[in-house]
Amino acid sequence: MSLRFLPCILLFAVFVAACDGSEDEAFVTINVTLEGEGTGRIEAQTVGVALNCSTRDGTVSGTCSTIFQSPAGGSIVLRGTPDGVTDFRWGGDCRSAAGEDCDLSFTSGEDVTFNVVGRFSAKTVRVVISPNPIIITTAGAAGAVIATAQALDSNDAEIFGVTYTWASMNPAVATVTPQANPRSAVITAVSTGGTTVTAAVQGVTAQTQIDVNLNN
Repeated sequence: MSLRFLPCILLFAVFVAACDGSEDEAFVTINVTLEGEGTGRIEAQTVGVALNCSTRDGTVSGTCSTIFQSPAGGSIVLRGTPDGVTDFRWGGDCRSAAGEDCDLSFTSGEDVTFNVVGRFSAKTVRVVISPNPIIITTAGAAGAVIATAQALDSNDAEIFGVTYTWASMNPAVATVTPQANPRSAVITAVSTGGTTVTAAVQGVTAQTQIDVNLNN
């Protein structure tokens, strides 16, 4: 081959690479996993991204995985929408706070996979504590009473996997000690008097009246 054709060949190769643009294209994969017994959906808000994954009472349907080729870097916006009696939290590669969209950013020319988790849990509408009221006539461990709380949804079904926060309004009268089973707490009398013990779940609080009489 004559060397006088070499510059033309090199120029043609550069032209083809520039027009092809494959070095800047990336395959983006999004996998969505839905957890919990609630109802809602996660849907892509970015035009051209086919992803609409739904769950109803723990049954998942719709398009929960997608892969597409992007000619440049950018971001994909996902929106999690629970129904009115469901709490929603992001997980996995989504670091957004509850109530916010998830923004998945990627770089031009790099293949990337996002594994997104959406947690749809039944929303607590009320909490009950038993027994209620509690009467204690002996101080210390000998007179301690175990109280139990239940978080209930709109159908009065118990909600599991939630956090209970116990408190005594007057620890000088009676203290409350959460147990390994978060639904339970030990109420221990300290002095004669009355107080209120509360248990809170997802912003919903229940209370039980504590009456301590150590004079008998």
